[in-house]
Amino acid sequence: MRKIYHAIDRQLQAVVNLLPELPTSTKNKLEPVFPTVVLMLGILSGLYLLLSLWVAYSLNYALYSYTAASWSGAWLTILSTVIALLMVVLVPFLLLSAYPRLLHRKPRGWSLVLVAALIELLQSLISLETTEAILSLGMIYVLYQLRSRFEPRK
Repeated sequence: MRKIYHAIDRQLQAVVNLLPELPTSTKNKLEPVFPTVVLMLGILSGLYLLLSLWVAYSLNYALYSYTAASWSGAWLTILSTVIALLMVVLVPFLLLSAYPRLLHRKPRGWSLVLVAALIELLQSLISLETTEAILSLGMIYVLYQLRSRFEPRK
């Protein structure tokens, strides 16, 4: 798993290097608020998770009662719902666990936010949500622009 992460990281770094760099003044303004933004995103993702669980439960109950005779349709719906919920569960957990690490400028916090952004990107591509995909790509861009601020000082 670590090899996959590093391969993706190298590819993303190569792509971001082709893009214009953020001005230093912008990076200086983003750095102190970045952990707080990640915390707020983690809380909002957690609330979205609770809403998703409630909607999935309601829909599955309704679909189960509607398609009691047709199990193939119900199983497909349940399977896709479970896969989506697994993806939605990981993001709040990763963002909330990254917050204390980001406060102490630890590289592991940066990595957790990157993984959460990649999961969000994958989820938005699967569900064909272009706005969410663009926001995820923007988050990845900002992450790579701030990366040097979360690396160990030499």
